[in-house]
Amino acid sequence: MKNRARTWSISISSLGILATLWLSAHELKSAGHCPPYPLLGIPACYLVMVFFLLVFGAQFVTDKKAASVIFYSGALAGFGTAIWFSTNQVLGAAQCPVEFGIPLCFVALLTFAILIVLRRI
Repeated sequence: MKNRARTWSISISSLGILATLWLSAHELKSAGHCPPYPLLGIPACYLVMVFFLLVFGAQFVTDKKAASVIFYSGALAGFGTAIWFSTNQVLGAAQCPVEFGIPLCFVALLTFAILIVLRRI
């Protein structure tokens, strides 16, 4: 079961990286596509890509403690970011990029939650 969960984590984090690369490309073409990250002011999609890269990279670290630290650094930072932006999206204080009528911060929230659950399996 652990190998299956690892395979899913690799697949999901890979899709997250591809999605944030796509968002980052749009941000580079037209600034303001991604909302600014609180306090830092840089586009949130750049940091979310780093969080997905940490989760992805942790799958290939052989030291279990180091892999856990890397994984949870990315997953919890991504989850916290998604909570913040999702909450502000609902309150109308921030505007997340929308695809197919769904704010992508909601998708990120679900994605990071799934990744965390998969790690516990």
